[in-house]
Amino acid sequence: MATVVAHDVVEGGQPPVAEAQPETRRERLPLGPLKTIHVYWLAGMSCDGCTISVAGATNPGIEGLLAGTVPAMPKVILHHPVLSPEAGTEFVKPFRDAADGKLGAPYVVVFEGSVADERIAERTGGYFSAMGVESISDGEGSRPVPTATWLKRMAPNAAATIAIGTCATWGGIPSAEGNPTGAMSVMDFLGKDYRSAFGLPVINIP
Repeated sequence: MATVVAHDVVEGGQPPVAEAQPETRRERLPLGPLKTIHVYWLAGMSCDGCTISVAGATNPGIEGLLAGTVPAMPKVILHHPVLSPEAGTEFVKPFRDAADGKLGAPYVVVFEGSVADERIAERTGGYFSAMGVESISDGEGSRPVPTATWLKRMAPNAAATIAIGTCATWGGIPSAEGNPTGAMSVMDFLGKDYRSAFGLPVINIP
């Protein structure tokens, strides 16, 4: 698993920024038209407001994207913790396949909400924002998987990583000074040098 490094210098009284060192990218994806693309939606420190906005969008609407009826756009296969009909292990499996490089198709990661510094929660055996569970290495039970961990595992091989909303793009209210979660933006978490499998930096959509 990748490590998380905290900067030594704290400027302006803000908490240190935890910059994820993403998993190693296997290979750059070829450029060209896409017929279908998987979209993995992750929610961090979020109110789900961006989910509501996207679900209600028109021209194009989400229905057209999912049906593949929008001209010059690939069909979207959406994996969303609120909108997907699947649940439990059936829902989480495609996330694991993408993180492990077994999906066999291009995908995009969309992150909603700010990214919590899960190291803070780990000190007391907890977590701030998680999705799904995984077995503990010693075989003794299982533990929740923080959405920050999913982001760290999936971002390197994604065609693009999109930060949607003010919380994801610059930290938003959860990252206010003195917050107990160490919340930060997606770009702060992945680092300024992050590039996707298509060679793209984090795409910010406030």
